[in-house]
Amino acid sequence: MNPEEIELKLEVPPDQIGSFDRLPVLKGIRPNRGKTLLSVYFDTDKQKLRKNGLSLRVRTINGHSVQTVKKRGRRSVGLFERKEWECDVVDGQPDLDAARDNAFPR
Repeated sequence: MNPEEIELKLEVPPDQIGSFDRLPVLKGIRPNRGKTLLSVYFDTDKQKLRKNGLSLRVRTINGHSVQTVKKRGRRSVGLFERKEWECDVVDGQPDLDAARDNAFPR
């Protein structure tokens, strides 16, 4: 299975958030507010991952850490489409074997 992420990033001025939340297209969608996320990105000293179109991130939310490997894909005006693999990790530390096994199965 090749999971794929499609992400739309929007920039909204703080004073417009209230009206943005009332858009009909967003009816019934509850934003994630009030969570503290800690995202740490990893690479080699020579930026080997970035140069090969990859990113490795560990994000921790309320003590739970998830590692994500993303492969550069298509992008256009805030819309991103790329392959993505995730797995749980311990103590916010990357697990390179799991990254290899999930994103690049042998």
